[in-house]
Amino acid sequence: MNRKFKIPRYQKHLPVFKAKLDCAGCGGTVTWEIQKGHWYGHCNHYKECDQNKWFRQEKVEEILFPHFDKVAPKSPKVLRLLEIALKASHGGEIEYHDNALKEINKQIETSQRRLETIYEDKIDAKIPPDFYNKKFAEYTKNKDDALELLKKLNEGNTKYYEVGFAIHELASKAEVIYKSTKATTEDKRLLLSKIFSNLALNTDGIKADYTSAFQFLTKWVPILNNTFEPLKYGSIKEQESTFMLSNPILLRR
Repeated sequence: MNRKFKIPRYQKHLPVFKAKLDCAGCGGTVTWEIQKGHWYGHCNHYKECDQNKWFRQEKVEEILFPHFDKVAPKSPKVLRLLEIALKASHGGEIEYHDNALKEINKQIETSQRRLETIYEDKIDAKIPPDFYNKKFAEYTKNKDDALELLKKLNEGNTKYYEVGFAIHELASKAEVIYKSTKATTEDKRLLLSKIFSNLALNTDGIKADYTSAFQFLTKWVPILNNTFEPLKYGSIKEQESTFMLSNPILLRR
């Protein structure tokens, strides 16, 4: 979830949208100023631009919230199926993990078997002490290196799914988090940076580009929300079965 927003040059009296909105007319950064106790944004006109409208922060938020809704799962059922879809759509990563896991376990087993063999050869006096010590150090290092790789592989795989599902949960609560009275300006800015890679403002509204993590949700959330909310026919279980059969990618898990 890398952030692509520009870093604001000044932090004093930091508005929520500073350096996070571009002018759709010229591509320049929207400038923010306080007028009568409210933040207003407008094109800085560093480039030639015919957009002269000033946008109050509350109005910008109002037209931004629907973009939260586009990626917001409406129920725990949708969240669960999104997790399945995440795994299915990233089959390459899963296959890589499984193959790497088999190879590392093979290395660990081989090293352990060799350690046991040279130990028996030492007991039976089939090999001299110097040779045993040399091979013991070599096989032990191979085993330790493989165990370290295994640890990193498992941690990476766990984090991958933890982050993936956390994104879904964040999407379902984004507007609530943003509107919370406990949310600070920095909290709101961080939330925006997690969801949007670019926001362009014009008189007709906001053009929002999602981060790569949230682009996944733009595909699946509308389909799932439309399927499971509201109920139009059958039970939840029947709907889920119908949906899974109509989307074979979700069955490959």
